[in-house]
Amino acid sequence: MLNLNKKYYIAVVCKVIAVLVSFISSVLISRGLGVDLKGEYAYITELIEILYVIFGMALGQTYATYKYLYGEKIRTIFIELIFIHGFLAFLICNLIGILCGFNLFTIAVLTTIAVIWANITMVAVIDNSIKRNMITTVIDLAGLLILSALFYLKIFTLELVLIYYAVTKIVNIIIILFAYSIKPSYIKIKFTELIRIYKYCLITMIVMLLITINYRVDIVMIRHLSSSSEVGIYSVAVTLSNIFLVIPDAFKEVLFEKASNGEHKQDAYASITASIVISGIMIIGFLLFGKWFISLFYGAEYGSSYNLTLILWLGTVPLVFFKVLQPIYISLGKQSIAAIYLGVSAVINILVNLSFIRRYNAVGAAWATTISYSICGVLFLLYYKYNLLKLRT
Repeated sequence: MLNLNKKYYIAVVCKVIAVLVSFISSVLISRGLGVDLKGEYAYITELIEILYVIFGMALGQTYATYKYLYGEKIRTIFIELIFIHGFLAFLICNLIGILCGFNLFTIAVLTTIAVIWANITMVAVIDNSIKRNMITTVIDLAGLLILSALFYLKIFTLELVLIYYAVTKIVNIIIILFAYSIKPSYIKIKFTELIRIYKYCLITMIVMLLITINYRVDIVMIRHLSSSSEVGIYSVAVTLSNIFLVIPDAFKEVLFEKASNGEHKQDAYASITASIVISGIMIIGFLLFGKWFISLFYGAEYGSSYNLTLILWLGTVPLVFFKVLQPIYISLGKQSIAAIYLGVSAVINILVNLSFIRRYNAVGAAWATTISYSICGVLFLLYYKYNLLKLRT
């Protein structure tokens, strides 16, 4: 039933390490900054994630479609476009800041780095997921040592944590460029080819933006409709609920590579089964020890994150379907279908958040997210079952 090759098991091990690093980092940042500044940090990073999806135009994900059609020879064009988009992100963010009277230099720098990092790492996943996972794991562990040193030395500030955020991504970019023998270079691209690429990019970017809205808009909305302290508490619950998704996230990365080569049927079902079984065990463990766990690692001031985490986990069960199946939709050129389903989910998410956050603060955001996750996951599963399985694999 769980007939998975070694790539999936390596991906799971690397993803588990990544989640553990993310969790420990979350603990250090939460304790080091306190509830209010943790809320500000979460707000800034979530905003950057939305911006880098817009400016990055999902070039990395679109590369999966093009590799499926034309092979690896197309990679050089995508690398060039990724760096151009990073430069444009820096210019546009600063221009918006000047026109609006805000100093957005920090946001511009972080967004530029994130645009290049997100797309370069996705290209690496599609070409060789095992190598990318190992590189990321080593960098994550090294970054954790640096963060631990800052915490131990009691020099934790919001500025230093943002610098840490940027440096780890820059190091990741540099090592991937060398490990994959990627040399950024200028080549002439035909205008017709650009139009064709951006046609795929636009649809995929909309898909990725809608995904990001479903994942990130709640924190941004809590910050504007409630308070930084609510964001701080809610962001801890988001971190803990994401642990549930460690398995499907690991499988998703391998499925990008598999689907780009035309293979997905058996792997998709095996991945969904393994994800639900393993994640279910994790949920039972949190039900039994969650309150003690939060109090021990995060402190009593984050105690209300327990109930928020339980609410969010109700939505992450059906979200497994989306996590596993999304790479298949993109690689098979079904971005428009994915965009429709994600659009429905995102609109519901925003509307329910607008209503619930004003009444129930972070609890309302958790329920809004759970509702949108459930709708998204079910829609993706039904279309895959009744339509995509009939396509050539």
